[in-house]
Amino acid sequence: MIEGRVVAILSNTEVIINIGFKDNVTNEMYFAIKSSDGITIKDGDTTLGEFSYTKGYVIAKEVFENFTYCRTETVQRTSNVLTESLDFFNRTVRSRKELDVDPDEVTPPKRDPVVRIGDKVVQI
Repeated sequence: MIEGRVVAILSNTEVIINIGFKDNVTNEMYFAIKSSDGITIKDGDTTLGEFSYTKGYVIAKEVFENFTYCRTETVQRTSNVLTESLDFFNRTVRSRKELDVDPDEVTPPKRDPVVRIGDKVVQI
């Protein structure tokens, strides 16, 4: 797995990451931008790893020796169109069923959705 960091933010769709050809990055490689605030996951005394939320995804578009220019995906959206029957107001709302948990054992990691210089990137 290839890992690096965001070193420049060019716009809300473009970033530069500090890994490139020398790190085996190739065009069209996907990266997840991870929150820098994570939590250590343990099972008793055994450390299993780290968990952090994903802030977004970028795709390598121009790979240089020591850095890579990345962009977000292109998203196609379909807008609701007003019809005579006004049926666009009918929509499905989904929610997650909650678990019955001990509130003293809940450890929510910080959730900062903003992409920042220094955020970790991980190849996916």
